[in-house]
Amino acid sequence: MRHLRLGLVVAWGLVLVWSGAWAWQITINGTLNANDSAGAVTVDGGGDVVAAGYTTNTGTGQDFTVVKLSGPSGAELWRYVLNGTANGNGYALAVTVDAGGEVVAAGVAFTVVKLSGPSGARLWRRAVSGIAISSTAFAVTVDAGGDVVAAGATTTGGFSDFTVAKLSGPSGARLWRRVINGPGNANDEAFAVAVDAGGDVVAAGSINNTGTGEDFAVVKLRGADGGDFRPR
Repeated sequence: MRHLRLGLVVAWGLVLVWSGAWAWQITINGTLNANDSAGAVTVDGGGDVVAAGYTTNTGTGQDFTVVKLSGPSGAELWRYVLNGTANGNGYALAVTVDAGGEVVAAGVAFTVVKLSGPSGARLWRRAVSGIAISSTAFAVTVDAGGDVVAAGATTTGGFSDFTVAKLSGPSGARLWRRVINGPGNANDEAFAVAVDAGGDVVAAGSINNTGTGEDFAVVKLRGADGGDFRPR
C-alpha cells in the first residue's frame, strides 16, 4: 500500500509538470506585433511583480519598458514605456524596488528611471553616460539611504570602460561616477552591483589586462565618493 501511495504521488507530480500548471502567466505585446522581451524581474514588499525589458511599438521601434503586475493574479497594474532619442533601440536590463516601494530601472544609453510604485508615473530620468558615444547600464541597486547605484559600460573611443555611477534617490542628480579602463585598453564592463552594510559599493564584471586579456573583475568603491581602497 505504501508503494501504491508513493506511485500515485509521483504520477500526480508528473501530471502537474506535463500539464504546465502554474499560478498565472501573462504576455505583453507591443503595438507593432513584433519581438518583445523582459530581461529583469523583482518583487516588491507587497508581493507585486515588476518586470523590465522592451516592447516593440509602431513608429518608435524597441522601447525601454517596465510593467507592474499583481502578485496574486498577474493583472497588469501599470506600464511605463520610454522611447529613446531618434527612435533608437531602448532596453531596460535591470530593475529594483526601494524601501518605499518606488521602482528603479536601468538599461541602454545608461538610462536610469525612477517610477512611482503605485502608479508608474515617472519621478525622474537620468542618462549618466557623460561624453560616451555609447553606453549601457547592466545592473542597478539602491542603498540604505535610498540612493541609486548603477553599473555597466561606457564607450568614448573604440572600447568600453567599466562604469559605476551613484545617483541621488530623491532627484536623480549624479553624486559620482567612476570609470575604469583596464591596462589592456580593450573592453571593460560591469555586469553586477551591490551595496554593503556600510554603504560601500561592490561591482563585478570583466577588465582587460595586458598579457591575460579579459579577466574576471570585482571592484570595491567608497560609497561616499566612488574612490577606491587601494594604497596610493
